[in-house]
Amino acid sequence: MDIWDLLIPSFTTPTPSFAKNQKVTAEGREFTMNSGKMGVRVVIQPDLFEPIANFDPGSDADTGCVIDTDVYTNVTYDTRNRVKDFIRKPFTIYIRTRYKVTMDPESNSVYGRGTTKADLKAGNQSLRFHESQHGVMCLNYINKNQIPDLKIKVGLSQKEIQGVVSDFSLRFNRYMTSLESYHIDLVDCSGKAAAFCGKH
Repeated sequence: MDIWDLLIPSFTTPTPSFAKNQKVTAEGREFTMNSGKMGVRVVIQPDLFEPIANFDPGSDADTGCVIDTDVYTNVTYDTRNRVKDFIRKPFTIYIRTRYKVTMDPESNSVYGRGTTKADLKAGNQSLRFHESQHGVMCLNYINKNQIPDLKIKVGLSQKEIQGVVSDFSLRFNRYMTSLESYHIDLVDCSGKAAAFCGKH
């Protein structure tokens, strides 16, 4: 590991071609993109180098893909306790890669992406490249598969809102299960691994 990895923020996941309005903020590299027909906000956060105790046994790095669905703020109610007004923000996707502080991101990947014939031929065999593909595949999936929407309308009672949120939670959990399987299968080459996952 280069000392500059600890001093200068690095971003393992690259910005996708379908990103719009990219800017650098205090949170990281921020942009907007579509999830199906829905606009979403994305923040690629700087990489972290953390103590060994923060990782599962056998894990040297991981790339998280988190969708923040807490999008309704300033909700007000009328005298009948029904929704009167609110502010709706877009969903935000947070992508962040964490490495063990003892791990060199430029060391060779030992499985999955970074070990395929095409990756080796292209010289893409580092752990950093492997982790970058988790972020890439998460964003590709979200771009092509719309996140289930959470729709609260003016006039809904609190009981009706509970029903809407409960239904959304079921659909969202199924979505996240599919998203997780998608990027793990294509990057770690486990489960229903893609055809290109075969080692050289």
